[in-house]
Amino acid sequence: MNHVEENYVEVTEAIRQKGDDVLLQVEVIPGSKHTIMPYGYNIWKKALVVKIKSHPTKGKANKELIKVFKDFFGCDVSIEKGEKNTHKVIRLHRVKVKECEWKIRSALVSDNER
Repeated sequence: MNHVEENYVEVTEAIRQKGDDVLLQVEVIPGSKHTIMPYGYNIWKKALVVKIKSHPTKGKANKELIKVFKDFFGCDVSIEKGEKNTHKVIRLHRVKVKECEWKIRSALVSDNER
């Protein structure tokens, strides 16, 4: 199984429906050269990996992370857990799991095809 197929299969382990919302396990790499969403998938932590340009000072990285997710998914976003940690649980408001999975998988596949 190649890297793209692994990401395709595994990403479902980071996503779960909670009522009308989706909870997403995320590993953030702050202070990166570029912001990249999604950067990849951590199969050991079962988390989507996101690189953020902002540094984790005074909530700057969290603000950028919320904006990146809001732009990517087109919905309201909040940090459910892990405000002061690189491992976070992100809440996507009024989104279905299948829609979320499709967007992430599409982005991972298109990034890996470059």
